[in-house]
Amino acid sequence: MNRKALAGWISLMMSPAVMADAFVDARSAGVAGTGIASGDFTRANLNPALLTRFDDNDDFYLKLGIRAQAKDYNDTIDSVDDVQDQLDRFESLFNNPDPNNPPTEADAQSLINSLKALDDDTIDGQLNAELAFYSPSEDLAFGITLGGQLWAKGDFSFAESDENLIDSALESGDFDQNDIASEGLARAVAVNEIAVSFATKFSVPAIGGLSVGVTPKVQRLDSYLYVANISNYDSDDYFEDQYMTDTTGFNLDVGLHAQVGPALVGLVARNLISQDIVNVAGEKLTLEPTITAGAAVDLAGVSLELDLDLIENKSFVIDGADEAFLKPRQWARVGAELDIFEQVQLRAGYRNDMSGNYDDFFTVGLGISPLDTVTIDLAGEFGQDDEIGGAVQFGVKF
Repeated sequence: MNRKALAGWISLMMSPAVMADAFVDARSAGVAGTGIASGDFTRANLNPALLTRFDDNDDFYLKLGIRAQAKDYNDTIDSVDDVQDQLDRFESLFNNPDPNNPPTEADAQSLINSLKALDDDTIDGQLNAELAFYSPSEDLAFGITLGGQLWAKGDFSFAESDENLIDSALESGDFDQNDIASEGLARAVAVNEIAVSFATKFSVPAIGGLSVGVTPKVQRLDSYLYVANISNYDSDDYFEDQYMTDTTGFNLDVGLHAQVGPALVGLVARNLISQDIVNVAGEKLTLEPTITAGAAVDLAGVSLELDLDLIENKSFVIDGADEAFLKPRQWARVGAELDIFEQVQLRAGYRNDMSGNYDDFFTVGLGISPLDTVTIDLAGEFGQDDEIGGAVQFGVKF
């Protein structure tokens, strides 16, 4: 892969997917993002109330994780590189004419076909990274999280005028690839936050123990929008100041957790304060509140969980341009985990977008937790159209 393709990967392949989930770590990713009811304090990123779920010998937990997801990346980047190479060769036929090798209609048509093929190409990507420290307690638990999420989408469009430009070059004997109007456009939004979580557990009549958690946090939102014609598309320019905007604000998550008979239940509301950012094109993107409910049961070492988004998530949907960036989504997630002697965990999951805008995903995961002290978690995520993702996490319990 050349330098431009590598830069394209860094700048465009940035989460989840596409999904715009919360900070889903590798353990949760293996079970399709579930965990707000079945998780313990090590997954307080999903629900701060989980900070009250721990074993007697658990004092605190430190974890570092990263998760990435991408769709159609390799083929699209290769296609862009091929088109740019074709433009260079076609232009050289006019700038350095060779009587024995003049430009032909076949050369022109091949270039036109390659430009048209880009019209259907997109790149979707998401990246999550998180460093967290959790100290559990039923009286007053707390946690600190440093996290970042990045969603990106690249689109390439064919301009009909380019067909006439290329055809007419055969007659005029002159061609300048800078006149090409077909273009590539990249949008991205990043959310970085510093969060402090608190939780406590108390008794409620008819329910029993009820855990409540809150996570106040400071968030910085960054938007990126880069546009260039295909011949000048250079992802090295992507992060220049002229393509970026940012804003900073305060936000809040609230979570509940309880055990009702043999079932565990959870409810979490995230990003209760909407945050807006306007990109350099004047498009407003909004981080919207979400509410998710979960229920889980533990059957002889097998945990089963169902998590449902109770409202449609319209975060970072651009009004009047459904295809421009993210689409509304409302996820239903089902996950299962088999714990083998508290040393190895096998995981699988499935998620479906009830809004019908995103394809289904299947997930698998592996956890290794020798002596319940060091934890290593791996996950793979698989969708349609070569959409794949992976996550890795390392943690230490004390």
